[in-house]
Amino acid sequence: MSKTDKRFRGVRLRQRARNATTIRSALVLLCMVGIMAGRHQAPVVAQDVEVVEDVEAYAVYRAVLPITFSSGDKDLTHITLLQETRAGSMNCPRDENIQPEWRSVVENYRAVNARIGRIQAGRDLGVPYTLLTWAELTRMMQNAGYDLSKFSGRQSPGAEVFSRLKGGRLVALSAVGFDATKTRAMVTVQYNCFPSMEPGVNTQLCHEGNQVMLEKQADRWVTSKAGGCGWIA
Repeated sequence: MSKTDKRFRGVRLRQRARNATTIRSALVLLCMVGIMAGRHQAPVVAQDVEVVEDVEAYAVYRAVLPITFSSGDKDLTHITLLQETRAGSMNCPRDENIQPEWRSVVENYRAVNARIGRIQAGRDLGVPYTLLTWAELTRMMQNAGYDLSKFSGRQSPGAEVFSRLKGGRLVALSAVGFDATKTRAMVTVQYNCFPSMEPGVNTQLCHEGNQVMLEKQADRWVTSKAGGCGWIA
């Protein structure tokens, strides 16, 4: 082999070595980028959403929707209803105050409200209603100037959004808790609930809420003497 051939061969070998080094460096860089992206990626919150299909649940909704939040309330002719269920306080009633016959109802209520339900359109709730999703509410609030990062129900843009809804307010319902025979039920009705940063985070602030206990009598759901809880923000 001539000196020229040897020199060219040496150049080619050195070039191959440099190419291999470059490829290895690129692979290492890609791996590092992938690792860093994984470390800094925002956690994904799994949302366990179920469609509310139980006929008895809608019968309970129909029984509680005429509830008034103040003495000045007029009869409802149309309501705007949050499509996703909202439970309100899980600490009411207190365990020591739960009557034995209602314990299974409260336990079921807490279990079914550990996930988000989706209320269906076209169900008979005793009054015409329009469904508004959490995402739509959030977008409306942001467009009106509401700052989700501050998360305060006292921001005036929120009140303006609620007043423009059909019916003048946003009603939110929890999932319904039942006993085994479905003759006792528990549900929460709230109104004007502000959105939290995430739909599955149950820290939304509502202006007022009522947790209602009901009993089934002659195929009708009626408010029970067992009482319930109420709160005003």
